[in-house]
Amino acid sequence: MSTQVANVITEAQQGVGSAVNDLKQVRLDAAAELKNSADQTRAIAHPPVQAMAVKPGTLALQQRAPAGAAAATPVKGTLVAKGAVAMPAPPKPADPAATKDAFLRGDALVQDLLAKSTNPGNQVNQAADAALAAAVRHLNTARQISTDVMLTPLNALRDSLLDLLQHPERLFDPTAQINADIQRISQQLPAMFERITNEITQEALADLNQGTSALQQVQASSASAHAIADAMQKLNDSNCRSSCSSARWRWALRPSGRRFSCRSRRPAR
Repeated sequence: MSTQVANVITEAQQGVGSAVNDLKQVRLDAAAELKNSADQTRAIAHPPVQAMAVKPGTLALQQRAPAGAAAATPVKGTLVAKGAVAMPAPPKPADPAATKDAFLRGDALVQDLLAKSTNPGNQVNQAADAALAAAVRHLNTARQISTDVMLTPLNALRDSLLDLLQHPERLFDPTAQINADIQRISQQLPAMFERITNEITQEALADLNQGTSALQQVQASSASAHAIADAMQKLNDSNCRSSCSSARWRWALRPSGRRFSCRSRRPAR
């Protein structure tokens, strides 16, 4: 029976430890996603400055005229490269100033969510530590339950049998009494094991529940930051595609067989 009690206590401790680890891992995942979103919005709102090298004279605003003919006047709203026919200009990307302002405001909001997530994150860790401490604190009480419920009656039965051996004049057949005591104790085992488990886990789980609301705050901030970062990324990609389309259009009018690579935004051979 002592082995059974020890196993029950060990399983209860492991249950608390597993719940604590799960709580901490969820917090870490939410915090990591929030940090990634903050890094993403910061990179979009404050991109590194890159210079684009363009060979002078490659593009011109005038169509090359045939020999002996007057120079053609480009159509308004078009760009013409040397040796190429005029084409309608591609659609312009979103207003750069408005886009930049939206990026800055979105990044500021995400950075604020990141800063404010520190306190609830600490509360989650504190709740987890308190739960582990509570489980350890109740170990002695849990062990005492088994002593009170099981060992004390068994010890009394043992003392009674020893007394009969020491006083043969009072000897009688104790089989029926022994069987009755053992059966009674056996019937109490499930309830005793449940009491031991509750003793170890009840306060610990209550501490973990106190950290749940703080964890939900971190998760909500992470979800909001992810949504903002995703929207900023889509807008940034849309502007990039518009810019790349415009650049491809201009370089498609090349006179010397050069092509444009949108990935590098540089002329590539």
